Amino acid sequence: MKKIFIAAAALLMSTAALQAQTKDDLKTSHHKGLQGRKQMSGLNLNDDQKKQVKELNESYHKQFADLKKNTSMSVGDFRTKSAALRKEQHEKMQSILTPEQKNQLAAQRKVMAGRMKEGQAKRFDKMKTQLGLTDEQSRKLKESQEGVQTKIKSIREDKSLTDDQKKEQVKAVFKQQKEQFKSVLTPEQLEKMKAGKPGRRGKGVATK
Repeated sequence: MKKIFIAAAALLMSTAALQAQTKDDLKTSHHKGLQGRKQMSGLNLNDDQKKQVKELNESYHKQFADLKKNTSMSVGDFRTKSAALRKEQHEKMQSILTPEQKNQLAAQRKVMAGRMKEGQAKRFDKMKTQLGLTDEQSRKLKESQEGVQTKIKSIREDKSLTDDQKKEQVKAVFKQQKEQFKSVLTPEQLEKMKAGKPGRRGKGVATK
């Protein structure tokens, strides 16, 4: 039964990822760096390009490490400067690549995005089956998820807001989504989810 809860929670994974990114930019930067290296490995760079990319990455990591060591810097300043550093690295990286390599990189990113979307769709279908969602419930939950993603993106890009204001607004959006999620499911479906939570084995619906 734990699988039911996991499948249901998957509906919120993409928006939860955005929330985690708001809380922890260091993990996001590291993850993006790993993705970037995997993508670059398939571009057939020549020796000169490999050297330039290596030097650029080393410079970026050194500058980023220096930012992390600056304990007197506010969270807002850190995010602003780290974002500027990533933008600068991206622009320099683009200048190293040929037009064909840029197109190939863009295509790779499109494929990765498609795979992520496909994975989310499969998890949603699994949740729909296990919780017995109707087509109307599925539509409402998908609309809720898409709405949350749009709202959070808008909040994060609003330069008129302070970091604290952004955090509060993001929390409010997630709270609203949680209430919408509860309003869409029936009491029986909610019980199935609760029965699948860790620590509740033996309570509610059977685990097998």
